[in-house]
Amino acid sequence: MMASRKAAAAPQRPRARGAKKGAANQYLYMAIGGAVVVTLVVVLLTTGRSQPAPARPKAAAGEEVRGKRAKSSSVEKAPRRSRREDRAAARRSRRSESSREERRRDRSSRTRRSESGGFARSSSRRSNSNPNELKAIIVDATGSRYALVGEKRLKTGDDLEGRRIVDVGADAVKVEYRANTYTVRVGQPIY
Repeated sequence: MMASRKAAAAPQRPRARGAKKGAANQYLYMAIGGAVVVTLVVVLLTTGRSQPAPARPKAAAGEEVRGKRAKSSSVEKAPRRSRREDRAAARRSRRSESSREERRRDRSSRTRRSESGGFARSSSRRSNSNPNELKAIIVDATGSRYALVGEKRLKTGDDLEGRRIVDVGADAVKVEYRANTYTVRVGQPIY
């Protein structure tokens, strides 16, 4: 007997089915996607037109609207302001009406808590600056200069907590501390 061709030939793979089926599915998905896109465009276009047109500002008395005189009354309504704007306008008018002296008097009668816990008038000019700050250079009648550090007057040769005043100049003081000399200008702290 003769061997059949199938037996002698190498085993063959089964034929792939669904090649036509895959193409059909692809066309189906494209059709559905196109329908969704068209639906979205139609929805967006219709909802965009359903919004009311923006209101046009009314013409003031005496102005023309499309070639015709406006039918509004001679008195135009003021735009409505918020409560915050009304309060701010009232404060501005009170400030402009009251004189400078009245405002000063009002401020001086108020009190506030001081740093030490007591009460102090708000008009007090006392500074809360550093007590070791060089506040000024003072020249007395004899011509000698003093450095005003906090509330202390220091002259050349004086000590302030281990810092020696070497020289008092016109706008600065030379200070020596642990064999180092440095210059301190008015408004700067000594240490």
